[in-house]
Amino acid sequence: MVERVDVRVAGVILVDPLGRLLLQLRDGNTQVDPHRWCLPGGHVDPGEDPLTAAHRELYEETGLKVEELRLFWHGKAPSGQFPGAIGEFSTFYAPTSATAEDVVCGEGAAMRFVDAADVPSLEFGRANGEIVPRFLASPQYRQLVGSIDPHLDRRTGVPVR
Repeated sequence: MVERVDVRVAGVILVDPLGRLLLQLRDGNTQVDPHRWCLPGGHVDPGEDPLTAAHRELYEETGLKVEELRLFWHGKAPSGQFPGAIGEFSTFYAPTSATAEDVVCGEGAAMRFVDAADVPSLEFGRANGEIVPRFLASPQYRQLVGSIDPHLDRRTGVPVR
């Protein structure tokens, strides 16, 4: 038996040099997870590859392009599309040297880099509430933050004496 999929979604986790994640605060004009935090991303169009969709959505929503996105997770999870909806999610990640000034908020109420320590206090949409904490606990995230200069303040990027 084939499990149904109501929506296909590609999301992107960008990690800056301080280990912060680029997250979007959805606005109140959306039917899916209004006023909640999520990853930049969106629907995979019919016939579109999830990786292509991730690159497209990242650019549409943030104005950012990255050379290489790596797959973090692919699977089914509850979707906020409608009650009981099942989404097929493809979540990619990459390091970025972009700063807040480089990011264009092409969709939503806000787009900002968030310190990992602040993530548990945020209200996420359904699937992102599972995916983002899983990423923060992953070897992929630990590898990215392992190269952070320990003499920098993780919140500001200012050298610590």
